[in-house]
Amino acid sequence: MKRVIMSALAALSPTAVAASEPYLFVEGGVAWSFDRSNDDEVEFGDEPGGSLAGGIGWRYDLGDQWFISAEGQIIGQIFPLHGRNDKREATADGRDFWLAGLTANVWPEYALSDRWSLYGGGGVGPAAITAFGSSSVTALLIGGGGIRFKADERFTLDAGGRYYWTAPVEVDGAESRYDSFGPSFRLLWSFP
Repeated sequence: MKRVIMSALAALSPTAVAASEPYLFVEGGVAWSFDRSNDDEVEFGDEPGGSLAGGIGWRYDLGDQWFISAEGQIIGQIFPLHGRNDKREATADGRDFWLAGLTANVWPEYALSDRWSLYGGGGVGPAAITAFGSSSVTALLIGGGGIRFKADERFTLDAGGRYYWTAPVEVDGAESRYDSFGPSFRLLWSFP
């Protein structure tokens, strides 16, 4: 592990940046909220929400089958709302919870072969959430992992799982404690 960390630090040098492999990506998935009717005041539905993201990244070869990717990501999510616990509203059907975030992500990766690899990691950044017609800004954390398949020199397919969490924040006077988990799928396009 020490060798991987030292290689990661060496990858931050200007020479390593020039040798990195840049890529663009688009990611989509579904997720379910865990905080449906807990001690927060925003009640999510049982139905899954949707997630769409995209961004740019740089993949660095650390040697010994290890790689690390650093990327910037824009993400949007939507979830159905079923209630507002602070006002004891029984239903909020027809209303949605929206999240828009910007994260910096780091994904360590281990190559199983020339085409297959496993990865894990996450990201952090600001997010705006909207519920009941009002918006608030909070912090967003992303964690996850998965498996990647390099289809050819340009395209890589990625199947994994993502966990999303926002710091508790009030939105329209109601405390929101948001977290969710679900499968995600990515298409990465490497360019010179």
